[in-house]
Amino acid sequence: MKLHYLLSIVVSLYLATTTLYAAEEYSYYFLHNECGYKNNQGCWLKVITDEDNGGLRCRGSASLKASIMEVVPKDRYVQVIDLAISETGRAFFKTSRKGRICYMRATQDRFSYSKEYTYEFFRQQGCEYTQNGCSFEVITSEDNGGLRCRASASVQSSIIEVVPKGRDVPVIDLAISDKGKTFFKVSRSGQICYMRATQSRFSFVGKAKSTRSAKMAVGKAEIIMTGAGVRLRKTPQKHAKIVTQLQIGTIVFLLDRKKEWYRIAMPNGYKGWVLSKYTMSLDNFNHLGKAYIEVANRKINSNDFGDLAELCNFLNRVSLQVTKQAIADKLKQLHLVALQRSLEKIPRHRQYEPRYSEWLEKQRSKIEYNQFTEVWSVKRELFQQKHETHETPQNQTKLNNQKTLFITHLSFMDASAGMPLESSISNPINQAVIAGIQLAQQDMPYLKLNESGHKIDNSDEKVNEFVNLFLDFNLTKSKKIEAIVQKMMIPNRVDVILTGQYLEKVGDAIHVRPFILFKNNRRMTTTNFIFQKKDFICSNNALCQGVHTQLRDAVRELLGNL
Repeated sequence: MKLHYLLSIVVSLYLATTTLYAAEEYSYYFLHNECGYKNNQGCWLKVITDEDNGGLRCRGSASLKASIMEVVPKDRYVQVIDLAISETGRAFFKTSRKGRICYMRATQDRFSYSKEYTYEFFRQQGCEYTQNGCSFEVITSEDNGGLRCRASASVQSSIIEVVPKGRDVPVIDLAISDKGKTFFKVSRSGQICYMRATQSRFSFVGKAKSTRSAKMAVGKAEIIMTGAGVRLRKTPQKHAKIVTQLQIGTIVFLLDRKKEWYRIAMPNGYKGWVLSKYTMSLDNFNHLGKAYIEVANRKINSNDFGDLAELCNFLNRVSLQVTKQAIADKLKQLHLVALQRSLEKIPRHRQYEPRYSEWLEKQRSKIEYNQFTEVWSVKRELFQQKHETHETPQNQTKLNNQKTLFITHLSFMDASAGMPLESSISNPINQAVIAGIQLAQQDMPYLKLNESGHKIDNSDEKVNEFVNLFLDFNLTKSKKIEAIVQKMMIPNRVDVILTGQYLEKVGDAIHVRPFILFKNNRRMTTTNFIFQKKDFICSNNALCQGVHTQLRDAVRELLGNL
């Protein structure tokens, strides 16, 4: 009777607009129809106020007099697993916080619901997400034409790829970030990445189709090697005698299986065992060229120079063998991407070692050297030619209509001194920044750097002018940006300023913060790095290789988000 009585109170409170708490409290109706709180999974709500000392109090029981267990900061997410009603009829969220249960007042002015997908939804749809998962369609293009898939369940982690609108993705699990945000764990081309799991971004398609690779017919199935220099061994053991090595793209016959090992036969008659993780079934492809593309996509993000060089050779070879023009064009485009990535993996101070110098000489007709940045890169016109060849007429029209963006680069400022950074440090940083801009231009040829009539001189005078506006403590952030736009960008017909801050802290820590200022939306986008002083500047007054690479790639990603 008591339970029915409490439920009737809640329903009355929710429906009666004249009741004190009705207009603002969450209800069991909300939990049943939106949140899905069964099986202790619940849903996630965002704290949108900081009225209780910077956040909201979470108490030991459903009472305003109960002891405070913690204060949950504003903008954090809390997992709501049930609703509890106090003796005075107030609604409280029963929440799970770091493995403990506590209670928070459940009013709509304190929380917002993001309609994220939950584990309960997966169960209701019968998604076997530990195996094949479910398919979801990307229904928005808010992230540069699609949705970002990241390396981990965090909006700060690196972007693996942007999945276009209209594409289906196989979701194999859910992951919760440190801040309580829900992410889809997605399998893309054999690689795992993570995407924010909100209902405004995806629509549910259904159970993902199981692959046929696990049911390959022994003795009949053809498989293709996806690894570089895969060892063919005499017996299925990691230290067994090596018969030979197989290169990327080698097609072989499957003879037998034993746990993670496949016994295969090569076209030249060699037989032996390889690890199955370096192979891919051809059963799922109606055209061999599509299998080649999949092999390339699996290997294109490798960090190993040798793997990327072998991938280049493979793509260069098969792009000439494929007869279907669209697939051949795609393979040629992937070849250039793999070549560019191989160049990025060559240490600047080891370019004359035979391993690297021979590769550079072999690719001489396709690459060029920048004396200022000391970096090799694929000739920009080759990327442009392949891009134009591969694009559909609709996409090519879109590219042609893309408005040119004029970028200007200003040297970094010394944040502690409030002035331009000394040249011994700013010059090597500038080299990394310019290298990043050049890489971004290969993907976005409409980006123009320091074009005549569309630039701000990178002089001490202009950098000082920017610093004085940027560090003016009498202005709010928005007013600083507006002042820079009006006084520096509009007069010089510049769309984007790329610069940054440098700060040395106690303990030999160096903070570096590259950022871009975009005139069109008055927005500043930034990223932060912390380096140790001993690892920052290496020989020849140049940035250490790891620092150079991180800053270069950060600039490339910042511009990619324009």
